[in-house]
Amino acid sequence: MKIIQKSCPHCGAPLKFSEEDKKTICQYCKQEISIARKNKNKANEDYILSVENYYKGKYYQTTVSKLIGIFFALVVVGIIILFLIISMNHSKQKEDFFIPEKQYITELSQIDKESQKQISNKSLEELSKMKKENVEQTEWQFIGQYFLRHKENNNQNKIYDMYVKEYIIEGAVVKGYAGVEYSPLELTDEKILLIPYRGKVFCPHTSVLGYESNEDFYNKVIRNETNQYIVSSTENLYIEKTNR
Repeated sequence: MKIIQKSCPHCGAPLKFSEEDKKTICQYCKQEISIARKNKNKANEDYILSVENYYKGKYYQTTVSKLIGIFFALVVVGIIILFLIISMNHSKQKEDFFIPEKQYITELSQIDKESQKQISNKSLEELSKMKKENVEQTEWQFIGQYFLRHKENNNQNKIYDMYVKEYIIEGAVVKGYAGVEYSPLELTDEKILLIPYRGKVFCPHTSVLGYESNEDFYNKVIRNETNQYIVSSTENLYIEKTNR
């Protein structure tokens, strides 16, 4: 029996079969090979080798599995690229819309005249609600400001806008002192003070006469805050000697 040697049409490995075989199996890729004589009348017979459909299914399954693997790999790569693009756009947006750190008043001299005027108008508006009925009295007069700078956070700095008025009670003149708190003292980009107001007026409600003096106001309102704040003020206001 004559043995014919060819190459496997599927994987290219050496393939042996007899001249009488119509089918054989490749020992390397395990595909079934169909064998047909090309020209039966010639002494040197040539052969047409083809892969049988029975084994093609396995080959196709392998090919499909590879394609699926490639597809998922491409999906993963696409997701990574998309994530990088989104991250870059997000970073760019953060740069485009970067909000600079807020700036705050750190000393009284930073308050511009227009801001002082706004503070004064708001303070007088709030203090005008503090009246003692049936008592002759003057209008509230501005006397200065206390500035409290927080020892750790400038966004907690505050101002007490101070006022005094006179009451005439049984022929005697009595002075009452009051303060209006402003905080936080944030600056605009043009270094102008933003004027917030929390509605906090320091004026005793029991008599609506106010505190007896700046010293009285300091002792009852500010003294308890000196462990957190450094206190300064305009010259005509009382400050405890140890803080000077």
